[in-house]
Amino acid sequence: MTLQEVCKKLEVTPNQLAEKFDPKLSRQAVFYWGQRGIPKLRQYEIKEMLDDRERENTSQVWKGL
Repeated sequence: MTLQEVCKKLEVTPNQLAEKFDPKLSRQAVFYWGQRGIPKLRQYEIKEMLDDRERENTSQVWKGL
């Protein structure tokens, strides 16, 4: 998954994505992912974010029934 795909799925900008991670992660590091790819650990964390978002959306649908 590319940086652009991640930002689109999470509906955030690269700057906002950097803020979702540890405060030690710089915006420049996130932009670097666009050139070199996303590190494995960050890929795992992004997967968790996407899973959490999916669970949240699913639970909202169930509440509406």
